[in-house]
Formats: sequence, structure tokens, C-alpha cells
Amino acid sequence: MKEPSTAKPGRKKLKRWLIGIVITVVGLPLLVLLLLQLPAVQDFVRAKAENYLRKELGTEVHIGRLRFTWWHALSLRDVSVQDQQKQTLFKSGELEVRYNLLALLHNEIRVYSLDWNDVKANVYRPANDSSFNYQFIIDAFTSPGPKQDTVIEESGTTLKYDIGSVDLRRIDLNYNDSLGGMLVHAGLTTLHLEPSTLDTDKGRYYIEKFLLDGVNASFVQQYKPSSAPPPPPPDEPADTGSTPLDLRAKSLTISNTQFLYSDNGIGIGVSGSIGNLTLQNARFDLLQTLVDAQSLSLRQSAIHLLMATGLDTTGASEPKDTSSPNTWRVTARALDLDGVDFNMDYPDSPSVRYKNAVDLNHLALAGVVIKANDIGYNADSTHAHITTGSLTEKSGLALQQLKGNILYTNTEINLGNFLLQTAASKIDADVQLRVPSWSTLSDNLGAMQIKADLRPTTLTLREALYFAPDLSRQKSMQPMWRKQLSLKGQLDGSLAQLQIPGLEVQDNDRNYLYVKGSAANVTETDKLGIDLINIKMLSSNAGLRSWVPAGTIPNSVQLPNRLQLTGAVRGGMQQVHPNLLLSTDFGNLSVKGDLAQFTDPDKLSYNITLLADRLQTGAFIKDTTLGALNGTIYAKGSGTDVQKAVADANVNIKTFTYNRYTYHNIVLDGGLKRGVYNATGNIDDNAVQLDLKLSGKIDSCGQTLLLL
Repeated sequence: MKEPSTAKPGRKKLKRWLIGIVITVVGLPLLVLLLLQLPAVQDFVRAKAENYLRKELGTEVHIGRLRFTWWHALSLRDVSVQDQQKQTLFKSGELEVRYNLLALLHNEIRVYSLDWNDVKANVYRPANDSSFNYQFIIDAFTSPGPKQDTVIEESGTTLKYDIGSVDLRRIDLNYNDSLGGMLVHAGLTTLHLEPSTLDTDKGRYYIEKFLLDGVNASFVQQYKPSSAPPPPPPDEPADTGSTPLDLRAKSLTISNTQFLYSDNGIGIGVSGSIGNLTLQNARFDLLQTLVDAQSLSLRQSAIHLLMATGLDTTGASEPKDTSSPNTWRVTARALDLDGVDFNMDYPDSPSVRYKNAVDLNHLALAGVVIKANDIGYNADSTHAHITTGSLTEKSGLALQQLKGNILYTNTEINLGNFLLQTAASKIDADVQLRVPSWSTLSDNLGAMQIKADLRPTTLTLREALYFAPDLSRQKSMQPMWRKQLSLKGQLDGSLAQLQIPGLEVQDNDRNYLYVKGSAANVTETDKLGIDLINIKMLSSNAGLRSWVPAGTIPNSVQLPNRLQLTGAVRGGMQQVHPNLLLSTDFGNLSVKGDLAQFTDPDKLSYNITLLADRLQTGAFIKDTTLGALNGTIYAKGSGTDVQKAVADANVNIKTFTYNRYTYHNIVLDGGLKRGVYNATGNIDDNAVQLDLKLSGKIDSCGQTLLLL
């Protein structure tokens, strides 16, 4: 016999209710999720959302397709929103996102991929309206009542970000603020981003790959004068710490890009194009004030810098001077510029009126090529090893080759294995300049230390006209513009005491000069001193005339076809001691002695010995009656005004040919003192025997010789 149940009916009923609640709580959401995977249900949700937005916004809203798969995929296509003027405010072609929604349970935003195509946004504000065209969206979802305090205390939990890849294609963004004068446009064809680390708490943003192609971006700030004076700037709070920002990119490429920045308030404009920009292992660290890259390549690009007078005369547009010390460091292992154009224009400055002149106010460099490595910059120094460099300026100046080790510091410039070649010149040298400080150099130029080794170097002087075109109009300098100088030698020491171990100079007209010795105080003319222990100069009639304008040397003067000057010179602007020998096809002449105060005719003093050897005196003035001279002339005195001058002379002529007869043994001693002269001498020749004794006074009025 079956025993009756002891369970109470109420308990069974409660159990069934509990089971029902659990099934409802768990099963209903699951059922909803299952239903939401059906395309028909998703279309229903899309239509409801579309109608709701149309009603709330009071404008046309279209959502073409909505698909989502559980909590890891979303697809949204053909979305558009119009503003109240029936203009497109926002339009999206296709958005595909793959994500892990459950990662939010662990305070992590995890996106495996994001693909967004055909996006267009138009934001604008008319000049007669203070509201933007999106203001109606904010108004539609903002409560008209007073705002409640919705600030939530920080929980101390930081969101983590795990982003796989981001791909954007055919993006077109426009911001037109006619009232504020700001016009912005950004369009791109392709953007591909692969982040590796996104740590917002520590400011670390590491990118594995970044590709940007087909960018067309512009930022134009139009000056809008204000009727009221600008308010005083607020007091800035004390800087209690810098925001960390460590941005790194393993591979970054930007190509086919156009850009423009313009602000007529301050008068600055930058525009240009980027054919291809590639960075490898690049880093930007704000706290460390560091910019570093393994390599930087820029090809087929152009930059145009405009520096005009700003329309803002109040100074409100000027950037603030923070007066903070420059601690930034920039380093790169390799730099490759190829086919880069650079223009810098000051439109308010007049142009140079010469076509073939470098105009620094309207500079235009084309085809810039620079290949370099070991590049570094900081506030105190800059260094680089340039392997290749070339460019062309619109004036026609062409830099065909540039290479060398370059170092610049606050106290030094060093050019090692330096080679600079233009279309007509070439500098091949090692140069080192050292100073206590460049900022105080003008106070003590003599302190500059120089060490230079000039390998065979060629300078074409006409290329100086690229930088000083006005000199081309000076007739006295016309012969220089066809000159080409070849140099070789060394310099060592300071401008106060410079050693010249050897320096050779030769021009394209067979003029040659070699000097060896030293120079002191080369920057102070009145204190200049030289001690050239070895001088050699080779020239000719054509060579000497090639340095002076036509007609400077009279036709009545004839110069030797062969000329050689050797010897030494010691002294300065106050006194000079020549010891020179001039050898020519007209004979030879040596000069030895002292000259003092030669820049002032009234104070000039001299003690000179001239030795003539077969010197054809008449050849210099094309006088056939004057022939060869062999003899010695000694002169000592001061002054050039015969009324004030004091002089003594001794002439000992061994032979002298006059009118085809050669005279022998001519001796003459004479003196001049303040216009009074006296002279004694004799001629001891086979044909002429003569004793001379003269004295007199030179008349200052007619310069007439009066015998006493």
C-alpha cells in the first residue's frame, strides 16, 4: 500500500517558481541573443534604430545594413546622416570590427581588426551663425533641465588596450568654421596601423607598422580682427610634472601626400608634398626630449615655406616664449633625401634684380640629394657623416657633390675629408676651427684657432657673383670674373699667430704664387705682421695684365714675357723688410732693405739697396735708346715731399747702355734735405772722363732746379 506524500503543496509550487525564474533569467537573454543572430531580427533592430534617430533628430538618417555575431564581430554599412540644411553631415560606406566583448570583464578593450571604408564628414559654421551644423544632435540628446552631478570617483582601475590592426580607406573630413576663420580638410586613400603596445597610463604607444597613402590635408587659419582688446593671459599654474609620451614606430611609411598650413595672422605658411617618407625604428620621447631613428628616407618631395608680414598687429597670434632650456636630442643612424625641393619665400621683401643671383629672401632649391649617417643634434652640437650631397638653386648655382664628416659645437667647427664641388669649383680639405665661444668671437677674432689642409682645390671667382651680384657692375673687378684659382697647402695656428707651412696658388693665366712662413694679427690691419721666409711668384706680361682692366697699364709700358720673384718678406703695415729677387727676360733686379710708415707719405722712411743685373731699362717704356743696366743703388731717407724730405743716395753703376753705347764706372753720391740737394760723382769710361759736383735748391713753386 502506497504511503501518502509528506511534502507540502506550497513547497512544490515554490520550487516550480524558482525553476521558472532561473530559466527565465538565463534562458530569456540567451533566447534574445539567439534571435539577434538572425538576419531578419537584425534588420528589425536596424529599422527601429533608423526610425528612432530620424524622429529624434528630425532629419534624414539612413542605415543600410547591420550585422553582428555574438560578441566578437560587427558590420555596419551605408550609414548617412544629414544636417538640418539637407547637407551630408556624416556618411560611412562600410565598417567591419572584430573584437572580444568579454574582455571588458577584465578591464580590457580588445579589438582584433577594424576596417572602415568610404567615410565622409562635413562640419561647418556659417559666418553669421554661432552654432555648428551638428548642434541639433547635441540638443536632441541633452535634457533641458539642470544638469546633475554625474562625476564618478575613480576606481583606480585602468583600461588596457589590445588593438590588432586598423585599416581606413577613402576618408574625407571637412571642418569649415567661417565665423572663427578656421578651415580644415583631411583626406586619405589608405591608412594601415598595427599597434603593439598602447599603455595610456604610462604614455607608451608602440607601433609595429604604420602606412599612410594618398593624404590631402590642409589647415587654414584666417585672421579675424576682434573689436575688443585681447584679455590678459591667465596666470599659468606651476608645472608639477610632465605628461609622459613615448611614441615608437618600427616601420612608418607616408606616400603620395599633399599638405598645407597657413595662418595669415602671423604670416606663416607651409605647404608641400611627400612622394615617399620612410622611418625605421623611430622614437619620440617627450620626457627624455629625444627624437631617434634608425633610418629616415624622403624621396620626390617638396616643401614651401612662406614668411610674410602677419595681419595681426596686436601680437595675440604670436607664439608664447616659454624661455625653457633646449634639452632636445635628435639622432639618426642613416638619412636619405632624394629629389627634394625646398622653397623659402619672404613675399614682402623685394627680389634681387639679377637673374643669376642667389636671393635668400626668395630661395628655391631643386633636386636636393643628401645621404648621410651618424647624425646627431642637441643644443650644444651637431654632427653628421655626409656621403653624397647635391642640389640646384634657381639662380643656376649647382652643388654637384658634397661629402665629409661635419661637426659643429659651441666652440668648434670641424670638416673632415670635406669635399664640395659646384659646376666650376671644387674644395677638397680638412678644416678645423676652434674658438672660446662663437657668441663672443667678434670681441676677440684673434683667438680663433685654425688647422687646415687644402688638397688640390679649384675656385672659379665668377661663382662669387651668385652671392654678391653687384660686384659685376664694377669695372675694376671685371678681370676677376674669368679667373680660376688652384690652391694647395696648409694653415695652422690662430688668427693672432698663423703658421703657413706652405701655400700654393695658381690661376688659369699661368700666374703662380708659393708662400711659406707666418702671419700675425691677420684680422687687425694696423697690427698685421708677416714673416714669409720663402716666396716664389711666376708671371708674365699677359699674366699680370689679366688681373687688371684693359687700359690700366698704358700701352707705352711693356712688361716682361717671363717674370719670377723669389725671396722673403718680413714686417707689417708699419714696417716691412723685403729681400727679393726679380728675374725677367728684361734682366734681373734685387731689392733688400727696410720700408717704414709707407702708408703715410709724410712719414715714409726707407733704407733700400737695389742691385740691377742686365736690367733692360728701356724695354719697360719701349725706349730703344736706353739699354742694359748693371749696378747698385743705395737709398736712405724719409718723406716724399721734396720740401720736407731727407734722403741720401749712393749710385754705383758698373755698366749702362745709352744710345747703343755702353758706359762704365759711373759713381754718384747725393743728398736731399728739405729742398736743398748736393751731389758728387764721376764717370770713369774709356770715352768719357768726368767729375761731377752739384748743389742747389728745388723751388717749391715751379719745382725749378737752381744751381748755387
